[in-house]
Amino acid sequence: MKKLWATLQTYLPGHKPKLNERRRMVRLACRVMVEVRTQKRTFSAGITDISVAGVRLESKEGLSAKEIVAVMVPGSGKGAVKCRVVWTRRLSVERMSAGLIFEDTDEAKANSWVKETLAAHGFSQNNVRERRQHLRIKANNLPAYITNRSDDVLCEGALINIGRGGAQLSSTTEVRIGTKCRVRLDQYGALPSMAVDAIVRSCRRDTRSQKYYHGLRFEVEDDPSVLRIVAILKA
Repeated sequence: MKKLWATLQTYLPGHKPKLNERRRMVRLACRVMVEVRTQKRTFSAGITDISVAGVRLESKEGLSAKEIVAVMVPGSGKGAVKCRVVWTRRLSVERMSAGLIFEDTDEAKANSWVKETLAAHGFSQNNVRERRQHLRIKANNLPAYITNRSDDVLCEGALINIGRGGAQLSSTTEVRIGTKCRVRLDQYGALPSMAVDAIVRSCRRDTRSQKYYHGLRFEVEDDPSVLRIVAILKA
């Protein structure tokens, strides 16, 4: 993790990348509940995508461009990260979206939830700017399972996102980090079934939903069954 963070530091705001560099930075779809603190209030929000430069939030509460806020993951034991609001957009009468960039010190980011979230969603030490074909895409909470290698079910849950090299799955049951397992999908409409060997790289419990969010790395990249699922979800 230390090597990963050292690599990420080059791309964080302390390095002050140019605007066109920021636009090229990879955004990864995710679902992480956070707490946002402003000077006058505190409210809950959900991260819908993350990059090494910042995050996109959705919430019932509104923010203002250029506003400085602190963002943290409740119950994670990790520190908050100072962010600056770059843009805001109304999604509906009761829903707002906002783009934030990280503005905190490298030390604060290293001790925060940012590093773990990036690692759990596919950023590697050797290629921080993953090519677009490596990105995970939203899987619309498809019913999914984590089993052991003998196909005994360890947990049932919902597939949050999936890519060539891994996936994220939520469940009310915890599967411990380091577990060698298999990710299974039954045939669902036009989607074929899938069974791919994987290892649990991260597991985070959301205190509000009481669900565990598992970051899974596939043992074989570009498995044909995974590529079929990704291609259909992209269509």
